[in-house]
Amino acid sequence: MRYTALKILCDVLENGKYSNLELIFGLENLSDKDRALATNIIYGVLQNKMRLDCIIETYSKIPLKKISPDVLNILRMGVYQSVFMDKIPAYAITNESIKLVKKCRKTSASGFVNAVLRGVLRGDREIKYPEGRLEYLSAYYSCPLWICKMWDKMFEGKLENLLASMNEKPKTSVRVNTLKMTAEEFINQRGGEVSKLHKDVVLLQSGFDVKNDELFLNGCFYPQDEASAMVAQLLDPKKGQTVMDLCAAPGGKTTHIAQIMENEGEIFAFDIYEHKLDLINKTAERLGVSIIRTLFGDAKEFRQEFSEKADRVLVDAPCSGLGILRRKPEIKYTKTENDIIELAELQKKTMNNAAKYVKKGGVLVYSTCTISDRENDGVTKEFLSKNKDFTLAKEPLQLLPCDSGTDGFYMAKFIKQG
Repeated sequence: MRYTALKILCDVLENGKYSNLELIFGLENLSDKDRALATNIIYGVLQNKMRLDCIIETYSKIPLKKISPDVLNILRMGVYQSVFMDKIPAYAITNESIKLVKKCRKTSASGFVNAVLRGVLRGDREIKYPEGRLEYLSAYYSCPLWICKMWDKMFEGKLENLLASMNEKPKTSVRVNTLKMTAEEFINQRGGEVSKLHKDVVLLQSGFDVKNDELFLNGCFYPQDEASAMVAQLLDPKKGQTVMDLCAAPGGKTTHIAQIMENEGEIFAFDIYEHKLDLINKTAERLGVSIIRTLFGDAKEFRQEFSEKADRVLVDAPCSGLGILRRKPEIKYTKTENDIIELAELQKKTMNNAAKYVKKGGVLVYSTCTISDRENDGVTKEFLSKNKDFTLAKEPLQLLPCDSGTDGFYMAKFIKQG
């Protein structure tokens, strides 16, 4: 189990793969108990990598940059189990870590790994964290300094709570497919492990197996955070309307729109990747949705045949993803300030293009799963300055995990004047 966890960690941290996908496919042959433990260790290391490195550095005579990636990730796993998990005996942590070293053919590092982990288990040194408030918070909560500076400026007095919430385990929530059953019927079938959160979104007390869960296979629900589900509700599509979803994959919000429309009307779902369009189609088929038409297309390029055709347009824009660090913690180590700048420009072009598709009196919704003022409010303000025929229906909403318990989402609703 630990070797599987190590391979996934190395793939995510060294090879740029996505943790959520690696966990789905990499752990499928493990028992439920081993899968749960591996998931805990993998996410724990990813969420706390910078803090773990400070601890390792405190007890290591070798600089981190000179430790091989395999050995460093073995140490991170061992330290995480030592510091954050209280049910694993000390001997098991050191023994299993040394087994991993040998399995990776790094036998010469066995003594080094043993010494570092024994030191951490003794806990007889003060951990070497950086000086300075933001520098300390950055290392302790494992969030790059540039993000800490941005959030500290955006949310005065909330930074530490926000950082802490990003390392918490997210709730397992699902959207009940009301085309097939009501939320109450779903709760009754699931029994006491379910509670209702918001409209058609319910909270599960435990996870589920997508391959064997009968209700999932029968299209009775879709895994979705409460914040994500609020986007289609804000769009507020009506039965019989024409809707355009310009960045539709993987189809969660698209199928939710169809659900709200009671599967009556037409939805044009665009994406720039053919395989993602296939995913939307498969999801729609499982959920019993028949009004979605998937189309290959770039959201920022105008298509004349859709000019002022739509009653509702959704731009769930490609973004930096800083609002979903609980689910994809590796994002914080790969994104840069320059990425934010480039993504904001892409969002602006997409929004200006989307405006051309909205009928007079129609609605345009812009949403992201990030927490970045250059993207969210910055894009909203520039859109309004360049599209005078649009007004905000209400104040934009920025959800924070530390306040709402949801993922970090931003959404703004615009009305096109008649």
